Amino acid sequence: MSCTVTSVPPKSLRVIEQLGFLFEERPAQPTAIPQPAMALATEAEPAEVEDPPPAPSAVVVATTADAEAAMLAPARRPKTLADVAANLPRCMSSPRKLAEAMSVLRMVGRVLGRPLADIPAHPTELRVLLADAAPALAGIKMARWNRMRSLLMGTLAAVGIKVMPGRSTDGLSPAWCERFNSLPNKKLRYGLSRIVSYLSSQGIEPAAVNAISFDHFADALRTASLHRTPETAIRTTARLWTVAVNRVPGWPRLTPKVDPTGHAYALAMDAFPTSFGEDAEPFLDHSGNQDVLADDYAPSVKPSTVAMRRKQILQCATALVRSGFPIEQITSLAILTQPANAKAALRYLLNRKGGTTTPYLGQQAQLLRTIGKHWVKAGPDQVTALAGFTAGLSTKKQRGMTEKNRKGLRQFDLDENVRALLHMPASIFTALGKEGAIDRGHALRAMFALAVRLLIVTALRIDNLAGLDIGRHLVEHRRGRSRTVHIVIPPEETKTSVPFEKELAEGTVRLLDIYMSRYRPLLCPVDSPWLFPNHLGGRRCTVTFSTAISKFILREAGVKMNAHLFRSLAVKLHHAQHPEDIETPRQLLGHKTSATTLNAYAELRTDAANKRYDETLAKLLALYQPPIKPHDGRETRQ
Repeated sequence: MSCTVTSVPPKSLRVIEQLGFLFEERPAQPTAIPQPAMALATEAEPAEVEDPPPAPSAVVVATTADAEAAMLAPARRPKTLADVAANLPRCMSSPRKLAEAMSVLRMVGRVLGRPLADIPAHPTELRVLLADAAPALAGIKMARWNRMRSLLMGTLAAVGIKVMPGRSTDGLSPAWCERFNSLPNKKLRYGLSRIVSYLSSQGIEPAAVNAISFDHFADALRTASLHRTPETAIRTTARLWTVAVNRVPGWPRLTPKVDPTGHAYALAMDAFPTSFGEDAEPFLDHSGNQDVLADDYAPSVKPSTVAMRRKQILQCATALVRSGFPIEQITSLAILTQPANAKAALRYLLNRKGGTTTPYLGQQAQLLRTIGKHWVKAGPDQVTALAGFTAGLSTKKQRGMTEKNRKGLRQFDLDENVRALLHMPASIFTALGKEGAIDRGHALRAMFALAVRLLIVTALRIDNLAGLDIGRHLVEHRRGRSRTVHIVIPPEETKTSVPFEKELAEGTVRLLDIYMSRYRPLLCPVDSPWLFPNHLGGRRCTVTFSTAISKFILREAGVKMNAHLFRSLAVKLHHAQHPEDIETPRQLLGHKTSATTLNAYAELRTDAANKRYDETLAKLLALYQPPIKPHDGRETRQ
């Protein structure tokens, strides 16, 4: 590690003195070294000798002896960001860069809410903390936070921590520069810039690229970068590399082999014996179309529940295969519900979750019991055994908000974050209106802006938002100035079987009309009934749509939130103005009883009550302020 002693600004010195550093020292080399200007510890009497701290206004001037002493001192391997801060004055050649690096470390500590001594410096551990960070909680805009992350990488590299180079392509070798400039579009250049930069920095020219090169790149991305989702980046890079191979002459002929999904493990239905599918599909059809006159009648489940059950059946069957059961013997649902097989499948799924029980795992156990009791018509002992698995894997029902949602809502304790989110959709439409020629990119931005606006004003669940049908769910009344537009969703399409109807305000209708007339035609080339169609005119995948909305909000407004958090935010904003009103949130969210609303959002009412009590306490403190005796002896009140 190459280091240079430099002058240290007084402010940085004070910060360093307050951190309290711990270092792990490497054993000294046995070779003889020249005696430096500063005293070194001897083997007989180990000790640490520190230079006396300079006066606050002093400037440290590096001498030749000082530089040699710094170079000959034992190397220190930073373990925390406090260690990084301690090493920075020795390794930064510019006072300005040192001050900037110290500012970056302080900001990271403020966003993470931890002292630097508690924040690991290794990129793998640090990446996990940064991915969960919410800079908006600290009042930091996303653009500034992204720059700070980039500067943090440079800070780590400055003290000798191995980090992966970023997307910069300024220092590419001539061969890579020629290949990179031949990429036909911005998407490929942006998506492949990281791997091209990495290969060039490692001295791997295009002609020498092979599968091992890509594996090394993937390992570096996992272990030496701060990328939020390295596995996703690896899969995206592999996909774009394959596109470049097929479209760009002279691009290195390599087809990277990676898991296309990263987490999928369930086999398809046609991987099992035909008789298994012939038994499973009638069960699923029966679940969604119950005979109202049947002796064992039960209400039909919704299409979304049927789809979830199909997925869970395949997961349980795959888990049984992964546990060692021959796939050719899985010929019917009855095989899955045999207690020994059900236990083996659930054990595999439990181990896959690291031994932690989850609500979804409890649902899978419950489905096996339902199949055994109502479809297979298993005996009492078998049903009792399956019920035992259900009892063991089921988790307690969530009361109140999850910690993740509580943390997400804390961002909106800051008025500037509320303002940024609420005004963002209209601001985007205004900016797009100033554009001349528009393309699909503009249309996608308008689509997400309208989706956010509808989430704000309706608090719809994301599945209902993604499934909005223009002909069925958007209902217009009258024309001209008296025109109104309603979103109407029948009870069979809502989670709680409660019908939803909401009249859109004038401002929202205006955005909807602009979107429909100017931007929606650019989203797909064919007629489509969906308000938010995909590029083929079909319904957007709920999960993918939700993820895209979250990324859009983070990019445009700088706050981290998922689509479902809009429901909690609606209650929070309403309680801030009307703390005693629970009926409005109940109806808005479509809950059948106010008990459901209170169970989920009682904490928000507690927050409002605490604020009212603080106001009361402040008045009492002001009223009963003790008298202050000045020097002249006369009593006065503050």
